[in-house]
Amino acid sequence: MKFFNTAEIGTSDVVLYEVPATLEASIPILFFHNKTGSAVDLTLKVYDHSNVSTGTIWPEQIAADEKFVFSKALLLNEGDKLIASASVDASIDATLCGISSMAVPISGPLNPLGDWNSVTDYVVRDLAFDDDTSWICVTPNTNSEPSLVNADWMVLAKKGAAGVAGFEADGSIKATGPFDMDGHGIELISSLNGGQLGGEREALMNGGHEVYQRGSVSILAGNSAYTLDRYLVTNDTDQTVIVTREDQDPGIVSIPGSPRFKMRLNFAVAASSGVVRVAQRCGDVYGFSGLISVSARAYLTGPAVAETLACEVVQSFGTGGSPSADVTTVAASLDIATVYDASEMTRKAQFSIPSISTKILGTDNNDYIELAWVLTPRNSGNYEICRQSFVEGDATAETDPASVRLNELPLCQEYYYQHDGNIFGSTHSGSNQMCVFPYPVTMKNNPALTYTVGAGSFVANYSTKDEAIIYLLGAGSVINMLKASADL
Repeated sequence: MKFFNTAEIGTSDVVLYEVPATLEASIPILFFHNKTGSAVDLTLKVYDHSNVSTGTIWPEQIAADEKFVFSKALLLNEGDKLIASASVDASIDATLCGISSMAVPISGPLNPLGDWNSVTDYVVRDLAFDDDTSWICVTPNTNSEPSLVNADWMVLAKKGAAGVAGFEADGSIKATGPFDMDGHGIELISSLNGGQLGGEREALMNGGHEVYQRGSVSILAGNSAYTLDRYLVTNDTDQTVIVTREDQDPGIVSIPGSPRFKMRLNFAVAASSGVVRVAQRCGDVYGFSGLISVSARAYLTGPAVAETLACEVVQSFGTGGSPSADVTTVAASLDIATVYDASEMTRKAQFSIPSISTKILGTDNNDYIELAWVLTPRNSGNYEICRQSFVEGDATAETDPASVRLNELPLCQEYYYQHDGNIFGSTHSGSNQMCVFPYPVTMKNNPALTYTVGAGSFVANYSTKDEAIIYLLGAGSVINMLKASADL
């Protein structure tokens, strides 16, 4: 915690505040005093450490001897800098009031990366295993081996001392545990239903299609679009497909978990060529790397004819620099290779995912692993898919490997957020209005904005991972709709 900070602003950039490593900071009030006898132009900027970029958030002219309060709270992440400059040297005194800082939280999904190694660039919430102990990364590091005296890591779980052997019902020694107080073997939660309850292992988001921010989409031949939040549908056929979310047939018993919703792909005209890919980019390319067994499952149906179905995984190493080429792995096994089957909706695919140990990642930090179901539609009508899942291990014998989370919406909103209500502007300077909208969650990267101006005329916009700021000209300015997309 640091209550205030002061600085003199001149023609060169001056850093008013830099957030220390492993901390986040809030600056609720900035006070500026033009101590000259003439108007001075003030520019306030933020250096975004994670994206290595600087953006202007506040260009303003302060009148002679004016005292001005900027009372919009600024939220900064570790390594970010608040920077200011003025049109006249040594002209403005700045005071930052109420600065508060806190440790970067480790709450949120962990990112398991297997055994610790000296070459991986670990970031906050990465999970590594070393010396019979699971460690959570709390400070970004490379070649910094976890230990109890290493501040870069925090213990999640440590192997305990060996316990006594248990006993069978006949009194003989049981060689393996775990055991209850009487020495009888007990069933671990991790073994129930093949491990489904042993912890969250589902890689897909919105596998049950509960989140539907984007609504229905019509995808022309040769185009692609995101829909049902996180699913990228690519239409390589020669006809238009309309993608919607529909209610599942009431009382259906052939799909475990009694899912409420399904994805529908409708072709008004039968396609004569091409395929449709229903894919999700479900994390960075480190996911599942080098695993011998990974399982995908979905429930499909379509027109009552035999049309080819395939399943594949794509490892993309991103863009920027000289990244390795994408690697596509076709399922080693797919139990039913048609979209429609008269007796069974379940489709089970098994993969062996190649290691990325020799690959080169792009510099734009947009690498990903993608699961895709590939349909070959040749009829008009509806093709439907639901209860999608992508998990580590061989789930062939499991009744239902899907681990649908209680609330998928915040995860989806890290990539896309839509606000359909009005966002009213507040007076910024003269007739300029500033519409500010904080996102409900921190997005994966600085999103692209789409919006509708209901009143006023557009001047400029600025977007961070946490909020959108849109400057409009004219009293009573308002934004009617805002979309923020941080899709990979």
